[in-house]
Amino acid sequence: MTASSSLSKLRFDIGDTLAPGDRIGSARQISPGPGTYTRLGHVYSSVVGTLTISSKDASPIEVSVTSPISQTQIPSIGKLVLCRVLRISPQMPASVEILAMEGMGFFQSQHNSSTSYFMGAIRREDVKSNASEDVSM
Repeated sequence: MTASSSLSKLRFDIGDTLAPGDRIGSARQISPGPGTYTRLGHVYSSVVGTLTISSKDASPIEVSVTSPISQTQIPSIGKLVLCRVLRISPQMPASVEILAMEGMGFFQSQHNSSTSYFMGAIRREDVKSNASEDVSM
C-alpha cells in the first residue's frame, strides 16, 4: 500500500480541525502519532487540534493532531490552581472557572474577554479529605 492510498483512506483532510473522539482512519492503514490513540482497530483524535502527517513517503503514514494549547498548559492532578466559583447547588458539584495554574500564571482566552480556558467541578467530598466537621455546600 502506498502512502497516497493511505491518505485517501483518511476520514478528514490534512489541516482539518478535529475534536477528541473523531475517528481519523483504520489502524491497518495509518499509524497513530502524538494527539491520537488507537481503539478497536481505528485511530482517533485525543485532543482538539489540527490533523497533520509525519511524511507522505512513510508507509504506513503517521498521523498526529497538534493542539494550539501546549500540554504544559493543561491542568493535571497535583497542580495548584486559582478558581472562581460560578455555581453552587446542594445536589451537584460546585462549578468553577480555572483562572490560573501553578507555573503558568493566568490563562488568556482567544475568544472573548474571559480569562479562562478551563472549567472544573468540586464535589463536597473533595473539599476536605479527613474532615472532622461537616462541610456544607
